[in-house]
Amino acid sequence: EEQGLLREVDGRWNLDGSIEGEPGSWRLRGRLATVQAPDTLLETLKPRLGLLDQEEQELLKRGAFQGPRFLSLVLARMLGRDESEVSSRLEPIQERRLIAFEDVDDWWGDRSDLVAFDPAVLQELVYSRAAVSPRKRREGHRQVAAAFEALVEDVRPRPRQALLAIARH
Repeated sequence: EEQGLLREVDGRWNLDGSIEGEPGSWRLRGRLATVQAPDTLLETLKPRLGLLDQEEQELLKRGAFQGPRFLSLVLARMLGRDESEVSSRLEPIQERRLIAFEDVDDWWGDRSDLVAFDPAVLQELVYSRAAVSPRKRREGHRQVAAAFEALVEDVRPRPRQALLAIARH
């Protein structure tokens, strides 16, 4: 859209160009022939992060320490905030299709939202911005482990997923 390849006309999207020919001898016409394509998927996703305000970016950065999927409850513990508030702040990000809420039927499902970066490779981009130095990465992972430990401190037996998460971080 920014490069004029896609245009909205009367509520419908139109492609400025066409693809003609056969495999091995494709010919591009119109704007499609001159548009600059990103070299990597990560470059394609960078502008999507620009749709977020500073607080939303910070939420995703902190969530990215957990991995491609993260628990809103662990994120809330890391931030020292109420889980329902954090979950509410994630909803507009989900509406922009940067994350997705997943349905889980396990110990966490009654306590937390499970949130997945969408697409999962977006986590890599956000994580790289969250922790540039190895020291900051270690600190972020320590915070995740501490949040998981606090969540299951009084739970017996401790959920296997929590123990694995603590060990991983």
